[in-house]
Amino acid sequence: MKKVMLCTAFSLLIVPMSAFASSDESKVYEVDNTIYDLKRAPEKSFSPPRIDGESDNQVQASAPYWSASSSYTFSLGAVSKSDSYTSSTKKTRKQIYIYAKTKAYVNGVFKGSSSDTQKKSSRAGASFFAKKNFTAKGEAVGSHEFRHSGYKTWIVETEGT
Repeated sequence: MKKVMLCTAFSLLIVPMSAFASSDESKVYEVDNTIYDLKRAPEKSFSPPRIDGESDNQVQASAPYWSASSSYTFSLGAVSKSDSYTSSTKKTRKQIYIYAKTKAYVNGVFKGSSSDTQKKSSRAGASFFAKKNFTAKGEAVGSHEFRHSGYKTWIVETEGT
């Protein structure tokens, strides 16, 4: 009888705890014209809204298009890249303030980091080579920032294996 009651009490504790799990919705938010996107994925892209709220077709056609990515390979280690374009076709690059930082982990242990900041460029990239063997699990966690006059800033995180 005690075992049944103990198991029941334990299972009641598990159910409410899962209700407090964080949702992806709370990982994207805006503060003072900066959009924070902390949901981790290997690659993300974004076309920022204007600060003044204009949304006519001509303004939207000239809006920048930003791309962020992170990956981890045996030969290169952790790599994070930030790219800025004039549109989602990614044919023409747009110069802005752009930043990329990568943090390297092997089997969950932090190995090091590297960053790159460019004030008038369309690309920033950072890499950190962490020695690992074929059976080790490597991971790159990237932090990126994109700023362009008249548009909201985008700060984003990426994660690649």
